[in-house]
Amino acid sequence: MKTMLPALLLCVFAVAGCYRYPAVPSSVAGSTYTGRPAEGSSRSVALRRHLEGLKVLTLAEAQRLALENNPDFLAAWHAVSAARMALCQRRGEYSPVLSAEFSLSNRHAWTGQALRGTEPSDSRTDTFSTSTAVRADWLLFDGFGRLNRLREAADELDRRSALHENTRRILLRQVAYAYNTVLLAIEERRIAEEDRRFQTTSLEDARSKFAAGRVARSSVLNFEILRNNAEVRMIAADYVYEAAVYALAVLMGCEEGTLPPPLKFESGFGDLPAELPSVELYLDSALASRPDLRASRADVQRAYHLVLLAYADYFPVIKVFAAFGVSTARNRFYGYSTRRPSSGSTNLSFAYGLTAELTIFDGLRRYNAVRERKAQLAAAELGLAGEWFTVVGEVRAAHANYRQAVKCAELYLRNCELSRKQRELVMDQYRSGYCEITRFNEAQRDLVSAEANLATSRINIYNAVAELEAAIGGAATAAGAGIPPRNAPAPAQ
Repeated sequence: MKTMLPALLLCVFAVAGCYRYPAVPSSVAGSTYTGRPAEGSSRSVALRRHLEGLKVLTLAEAQRLALENNPDFLAAWHAVSAARMALCQRRGEYSPVLSAEFSLSNRHAWTGQALRGTEPSDSRTDTFSTSTAVRADWLLFDGFGRLNRLREAADELDRRSALHENTRRILLRQVAYAYNTVLLAIEERRIAEEDRRFQTTSLEDARSKFAAGRVARSSVLNFEILRNNAEVRMIAADYVYEAAVYALAVLMGCEEGTLPPPLKFESGFGDLPAELPSVELYLDSALASRPDLRASRADVQRAYHLVLLAYADYFPVIKVFAAFGVSTARNRFYGYSTRRPSSGSTNLSFAYGLTAELTIFDGLRRYNAVRERKAQLAAAELGLAGEWFTVVGEVRAAHANYRQAVKCAELYLRNCELSRKQRELVMDQYRSGYCEITRFNEAQRDLVSAEANLATSRINIYNAVAELEAAIGGAATAAGAGIPPRNAPAPAQ
């Protein structure tokens, strides 16, 4: 018996259904960060080891890891699984329902009797009875309610699948934004570090000239102030870098909320991309591929089938049934003047038939239910229209943002080249004594500003690519629509 109990429980769980998924980290159930397990969950340990084994974290790898570990994206996947199981339940409504019933009872009855000339005596009757029945019910017609419930569940599955893809679209864009912010912070720190190095060299030169009596002390103080300002910009860039790394780690599902310190990011910028095709091409791609728009379309279909489901209550419900039963009874008698033998009986029964039920009046409940569902259908259709307008606006804005980002980057690239040449000329003039220190400061400041603007404009292009990819439905759709990848050289003219 002890060996059969685990097998019986296993069979019960198998029949009742099981659903397996990776366990949520136990640390999220706690109320403190310091009190969480030091080693972390198995998923977190595997992610940390994978990141520690990388030399360079690329954007594609960061997005892949986010899709594997981000809890919001995984939750959307489980919502799709739940909708799929709901659809399977609706399909099960077309099958007959088999049920079995068993009952057991033991009845004790006492009867008092008195015979003429004798003392009253008591008698007792014990009845032990069992009843076993098997019944089959099958719904034949319910006003197409089953069909519309099945269609509604299929629409819900389509909607959840589209929302899952939409979560993926938004997550990839968020990871790209965070990753690009990291790159911008790295570039801004490099620019500030070069400026500090230049100001340090100028400060040492000014100190030598001041010791020789060739410049005033104000020149020494000027370069010292500018060097300190460059260090302040380095500190600010370090903060932006740190905050962006935290944001990226959270999106990637890192339980610690940060990335391993030795991790590096891809550096370097490719040539400026060429102009994009007309916006109409991207509008067609977006209206055909945007998952949130497909979710709204599925929501309209779901609302329509709910209207038909409300009409089903006006039709009769017709069922057929068949039942087979066995009942037994055993009687034992005690206390009679003459003992009577025990008696028993066994009865078999079989029944079948058809039932039909039609609601004639229910206080206008069905009437108002139909009106309610039609109002929900109207709201869903208007929601689809609003989503359509939103998609068109986002695609146009993203297309315009990409075009202006490329044009600005071209101008900033030219300004950076001109500012560098200007700084070299002014530096030679300053060292030769043909220009003032203020002009020398302006030339260096213009160069630093031009380099910062160029770095920002390149990152703006990266963000514009991510925005346009998300606006038209994802990276795969974007590749087919002609959006150039990162670091891709511009095609020859």
